[in-house]
Amino acid sequence: QNCQGGLQNYQRGLQNYQGDLQNYQRGLQNYQAGLQNYERGLQNYQAGLQNYQRGLQNYQAGLQNYE
Repeated sequence: QNCQGGLQNYQRGLQNYQGDLQNYQRGLQNYQAGLQNYERGLQNYQAGLQNYQRGLQNYQAGLQNYE
């Protein structure tokens, strides 16, 4: 009986370990996805800044033409 109880505890421990491993892998994947989203956001921010600068330059050029 002790032998069987030990085996069952061992199997439970294995299952818990596998579950922990899967959760760890999921966490890693979510972390990587978050990093990629952050990089995309940075790129979009930089593109927005460039567009803003272009708009300013066009506005100044338009002002000079108006004068």
